[in-house]
Amino acid sequence: MRNVGEVLRRLDSLQSLNLCFRYCNWITDIGLMFLSEELKELYSLRSMALNFRLCQNLSDQALRSLSECLQGMSSLEFLNLNFGSCRKITDEALGSLGEGLQRICSLRSIQLSFDWCSEITDKGLQGLTKELERISCLQSISLNFEGCLQITDQGLGYLTEGLERVNFLQFIAFNFSHCKKIPVEGLRTLCKSLEKVGRELKITPVLKNPS
Repeated sequence: MRNVGEVLRRLDSLQSLNLCFRYCNWITDIGLMFLSEELKELYSLRSMALNFRLCQNLSDQALRSLSECLQGMSSLEFLNLNFGSCRKITDEALGSLGEGLQRICSLRSIQLSFDWCSEITDKGLQGLTKELERISCLQSISLNFEGCLQITDQGLGYLTEGLERVNFLQFIAFNFSHCKKIPVEGLRTLCKSLEKVGRELKITPVLKNPS
């Protein structure tokens, strides 16, 4: 990760960044901390995608480092973060991420994937969405929590309350497939609640959980 950071250090006018570290189990929280230190110097960055899917050694500390980095990215408009199947990530990580995101006034689109992160619960959704409602320019959001088995319809309620307050939100996409504690009726209620406030709504089509 130090080598990646050294390269980024020379690209201070970079506007778009896409890094994929999928299946890189050698990446640790310390590595992401070093990367975050370099990312925060990219003041011109408008679009960033980071894929850490199946990086099993990443934990909440990694998200705390990234959150601190995001707070200084005043030009960022598009953000895509993938921490799918990072089993050490918990509710605390979502709260930390939310704190970083809500400080980016220019942010228009967010894609977050935490599918199969088994330690995430309703409390994590509550912490994340509580902060998201403060992002004044946010127009599009995509959330993937497939296979997060501890999330229930109470978590959907927290999600609805938070997103209803985002003034300019136009597009929403969800994936809660294989979340066995979420009933079909919970998803329907989520749709109806958001439709009442005129949102363009898309839900990844899993209206019943597999047996």
